[in-house]
Amino acid sequence: SREAGRNLIRVNKDAFVVGYIGHVKQERLPDSFLEYLNDFAEESATEAVIITKDCAGRELDRFENITVLEQSLSPSEKADVFAAADVWVFPYDFANPERPPVIDPPLTVLEAMSAGRPVVVSNTLTIPEYVIDEETGILVEPGNHEEIINSLTKFRNGLLDRTSIGANAQRYVRDSFDAETVSSALQDVYSTVTNSS
Repeated sequence: SREAGRNLIRVNKDAFVVGYIGHVKQERLPDSFLEYLNDFAEESATEAVIITKDCAGRELDRFENITVLEQSLSPSEKADVFAAADVWVFPYDFANPERPPVIDPPLTVLEAMSAGRPVVVSNTLTIPEYVIDEETGILVEPGNHEEIINSLTKFRNGLLDRTSIGANAQRYVRDSFDAETVSSALQDVYSTVTNSS
């Protein structure tokens, strides 16, 4: 639940919360973005939280307005945490598109969407296939951190409707990634591979 998640990540129950969950390598969570996020979280009744299993030697504690939780989450804790944030942000800046991450799309984006939360995410990898700008999330060009913050500000000020965008995101993931649809797509891939050999 939202309340349990907020207790777990130790944020004010009435705050506007922006979350990031996942690896904290530079290409996934650039320092240049964190500087913007740190300034954004300085505003009253606003909190920013990063949840990661490993800080990977990065000195994230220098961003004084961002809470960093270095911990693993059980499946039920993870569900609560996704419910806890108002918006999830994924400022990916993959420098070499020839070498994408092993998992594409990044599952945390889909998990946030399936929890009914809007995402603000870089327009990279296969993400534009399921994040439809201003319908199931907000797409921003990689490296345009100022525009990410502008989108977060619009959500915080009610200029973007996080309830309807979150509901659209949840519906899209439910309809596109249910077990029957995924297994059918996999069967098609296997059939194509088998028939071409």
